[in-house]
Amino acid sequence: MPSDMRIGGYAVRFDEPATIYTRSGTFTEIVRKGAFARTLRERPDVFLLDQHDFARPIARTRNGTLTLVEDARGLRFEATLPDTTVARDVYEMIRTGVLGEMSFSFNAVEDRWSDMPTGPQRELFDADLLEISVVTRPAYKTTSVATRRKVTPAVQRRLGQLRARRLEVARV
Repeated sequence: MPSDMRIGGYAVRFDEPATIYTRSGTFTEIVRKGAFARTLRERPDVFLLDQHDFARPIARTRNGTLTLVEDARGLRFEATLPDTTVARDVYEMIRTGVLGEMSFSFNAVEDRWSDMPTGPQRELFDADLLEISVVTRPAYKTTSVATRRKVTPAVQRRLGQLRARRLEVARV
């Protein structure tokens, strides 16, 4: 039986600067559109984790429970969570608004560093995506995650009726 626990949102937003903190200081990082296009074409097994913890997986691309798509805004994802303690806890924290942001880890394939007046800046043009995570404190503040409702056949029919009605009104 498929799970009714579905989540989705943006794990990465393009062209949005983030401050990255390291032991040696900080820098600004910007992910550019297309940074994950190659890796998504190659269909790697990407995980959806809780807090970047590989001991707490909640979906993955290999089994079809995680879908990743690059669009004009960023790296969008949809996931169907399993009926496990970890997944139920994460789903409930997202549903209640305790958690609402995402993060990701990657290996850079093509990037460019610049010295800016505000400090070092890294632009990411191509990356091997390893995982995305629901997190408490993201570096990229414009990421998002929310619960999704399962669309039942009855809801699909109603949506179709509403769309048809809007088209009729638009023609008048």
